[in-house]
Amino acid sequence: MDCPKCSFPLDSDAGECPRCGIVVGKFLRAHGQSLEAVEVPPLLHPIHAVATAPDNESAARSERTTRAVALPLALLFAWLAVKGSPGAVRMLGMWVHESGHAVAAWLCGYLAWPGPWISLVNRYRQLAHACLTLVVVVYVAAIYSETLALQRFNQSSFCARIGE
Repeated sequence: MDCPKCSFPLDSDAGECPRCGIVVGKFLRAHGQSLEAVEVPPLLHPIHAVATAPDNESAARSERTTRAVALPLALLFAWLAVKGSPGAVRMLGMWVHESGHAVAAWLCGYLAWPGPWISLVNRYRQLAHACLTLVVVVYVAAIYSETLALQRFNQSSFCARIGE
């Protein structure tokens, strides 16, 4: 079966398209097409999907534990770092702060170099540099959104496999 919107090849029991994200049954109803040709399985609730997968139970428990512990440990580490060596933390924070100035300059078309206590910025704007920075930002955003779409696809296909 192919997606009725983008013609992406789908499994015969796919409920939604991983490329364009439409729910096949809703799309066909909205466009007045018959649902008889396409059989849409009921979607599983994520809790039900995890409950029916005992082999992944330990992995899910490990993931929950890691997520629950990560933020408190990071905050504890930051507190200890500030109490133990506030000068080092201030130096690191200064570099992050100056990098923000440099990134803003890059996005406006100026060459810049973040340094300690000051960001060196070129006096003249360069359109090529602004365009190159914009291309890099768009490229990184596209890779990030593709990674998120792939993760969503893997999660939905996992739920579909559990339902079989």
